[in-house]
Amino acid sequence: MKSIQVGGFRFVVVAAVGLAVAALSYVDAQGSDASPIAASERHEAEAEIARSLVVTRLEDALGDDFGGVWFEPASGQLHVGVPTAANRRDAETTAASAGVAEIVTETPVGSTWEELEAAQARWAGRMADLFERAEVTTSLRPQDNALAVELGASVTDSRRAALERAAAAEDVNVLIEATSMKGFRAVKQARCATFVPAKAKCDPTIVAGVTIIPNTASGSCTAGPAVIPKDASTAAKATERRILTAGHCIHLLGQNTWYALNRKVEPEKQLIGLAGNYLNEHAADIGLISMDPMSKWRQAGFIPVNPAIALWNAKAETEPIPVVASTEPTVGLESCISGQISGKLCGKVVTTKKTLKDIENMAEVEVANTQPGDSGAPWYSKSYAESSAGMVEGVHVGQNSATGTAIFEPVQIGLEKLKEKKGDDYELLRQNNEERKHPVVKADKYPTTASAKGASEDQFTAFGSTLKCAESEFDGELTQVSTALELTPGYKSCTMVGLPVVFTSNGCKYKFTPKEETAEGQFSSEADLVCPAGKAGVQFSLYASHANQTSGTALCTLTVPPQTGLKSGTLKNSAGDIVIEKVAIEAIKVKIHRNSFLCVSSGTENETPTGVYHLNKAVTIAGTSGGSPVDIDIGGG
Repeated sequence: MKSIQVGGFRFVVVAAVGLAVAALSYVDAQGSDASPIAASERHEAEAEIARSLVVTRLEDALGDDFGGVWFEPASGQLHVGVPTAANRRDAETTAASAGVAEIVTETPVGSTWEELEAAQARWAGRMADLFERAEVTTSLRPQDNALAVELGASVTDSRRAALERAAAAEDVNVLIEATSMKGFRAVKQARCATFVPAKAKCDPTIVAGVTIIPNTASGSCTAGPAVIPKDASTAAKATERRILTAGHCIHLLGQNTWYALNRKVEPEKQLIGLAGNYLNEHAADIGLISMDPMSKWRQAGFIPVNPAIALWNAKAETEPIPVVASTEPTVGLESCISGQISGKLCGKVVTTKKTLKDIENMAEVEVANTQPGDSGAPWYSKSYAESSAGMVEGVHVGQNSATGTAIFEPVQIGLEKLKEKKGDDYELLRQNNEERKHPVVKADKYPTTASAKGASEDQFTAFGSTLKCAESEFDGELTQVSTALELTPGYKSCTMVGLPVVFTSNGCKYKFTPKEETAEGQFSSEADLVCPAGKAGVQFSLYASHANQTSGTALCTLTVPPQTGLKSGTLKNSAGDIVIEKVAIEAIKVKIHRNSFLCVSSGTENETPTGVYHLNKAVTIAGTSGGSPVDIDIGGG
């Protein structure tokens, strides 16, 4: 049995009725000193909570000891559940650092949010048959520190009694509630929607909330928030944009090319792009649609696609609000939807982590008249939108069949599930990340020659032998800003087991591509070996003596063919130059051609073992133009 301490009271839960009484007393004990506040104060408190991101910060600070959060409109207080005194101190510190200590109340709870989630999972198994028949729904109620189990009218008295006995024996609070509802399921809204021109089209850019239409199916959905890859290491990734929508939109209407509409009196379809991966299963209902580089949304120069949410108004034109961040839906706070059929509707969040027969992890809102076609629409914080900025909470899924209330997929949960199940790692497109940068190599003047000389006895190991070169040089040219630094290598005074080796580049170049800034001015990189068409690669030829290097035949030749994706050293800006740190470039494919049994390396022409190239000393690449020094560096592009 679960015992909880609240102030000077201790409750021991022994039955379902006791649970309900305990929960009511629990909330009353916490709010007994609170006096009602004015609506303006409540709205300001809601805005402060959204602006400070305190909900996410509290969850991060408390970790496994997080006890949930809920907002009390009457007092204007955000409550955070704290199981221990130490957790209370952590919560107080976090609220203070967020600047909202005066509107955050630390409330003792008996169970952590993680424990409640575990209980919800256990009860899902216990009631699998009821879920299958859509006779039950569960949710977590932070204000009651409890798992709520709502039973449909068709559940028998004996089954209810059995569940009440199981609740009394639980380690967490479980509220068993009988309802008059006949069934609980998510009614997904995706098909046969009629377009309303005044409410669902925006120019010049794609905006969350507009109508989106597939190419080969009858129906429409709503554009959700825009997302970007977390990896911005290349130009393609840095400029990639996708929009979210409900997964069942793509599932039901097909992985087709999707379109939005312009603002002409007779709207014209404008290309968005091809539907990508989606989830339409118990764990999540979310999908991705790419923003095609050839679409007018991007050809017109709107790269990146602006992160924005439409604020529909049936009587006047409106400007969309910019997306500034994402936040988790919070019980007691108001959320709004921008649906292409329903327009703007707002209501109070009544529960989170909602589980129905065919979907889970949903937030439920007191909005009862969303329409088919609204699926995919953005949900956002009402209080924050009143300050003309969008705090995204989720993507619309549909409505609860029993109550008619709206349900949506929290955006962070949806993105996590896409990564877990499809490997798509995206984040919300926001004002502060829309100017995506990827590393580029640039010079103060063009054309600029980039060159370096080394004397570090570089080593190359393959086929059981090590080749050493006492001198090295690298030369390239920058004619414009580039995503990579291409350098032609040259090696001199090379030997293998004391015998001379001659190096031939055959026009091949090392291509160093900066990937990610790991510290200020310092970048990880990849190395490719690129060669002109028809060239086998760079070659090292071993001779019997210095005398026959020009007239004799090489004993054997090592050939390094063109290849990509080799691990490279760190590239670093240094006083107007670029430094390639010393490194071992590994897993290099190598071929050997033996002309004589005197060849010191074993192997045959067809063998391709993995060689290792050791750059034993950092190499500094300097720029010159017309004989004068020119600064070159790596920066954002």
